[in-house]
Amino acid sequence: MLELNYWFFVQLFNFLALLIFLNFFLFKPVLSLLQGRTRMISDKLEKAREIQRKSEEAMAKLNQEITTAKKRGRHIFLEFQREGFNEQRRTLEKAKEKAAETIGKANGEIRKDTEKARALLKEEVYYLSSEITKKILGREL
Repeated sequence: MLELNYWFFVQLFNFLALLIFLNFFLFKPVLSLLQGRTRMISDKLEKAREIQRKSEEAMAKLNQEITTAKKRGRHIFLEFQREGFNEQRRTLEKAKEKAAETIGKANGEIRKDTEKARALLKEEVYYLSSEITKKILGREL
């Protein structure tokens, strides 16, 4: 049977003293250390989630800005292209007008030269015909 003697109470006291000692100097510090690490890990995870959320928002905003910039760039490109076509059309119209003007001047000069050539040919024909007549008739008319 179980004897309740002096050593039983000494061992009980030692066990309780050791339990109290370990509780204060080992279990509570280790538990508080583990709770602190758990709290730190959860805080870091929360910060990581917040950073992830902010980066996703920033990425969405950046993608939206890129899309807007592409649309604006396309609009500017099309505007410049339209202006280029208009400038090309104006330049071609000016070139056509200048060509028509040059052709008109050339036609006028050709007419003048033709008129001069005809007048010169008339005079020469008259002179040659009178020379031929002189030679044929042997006298002047």
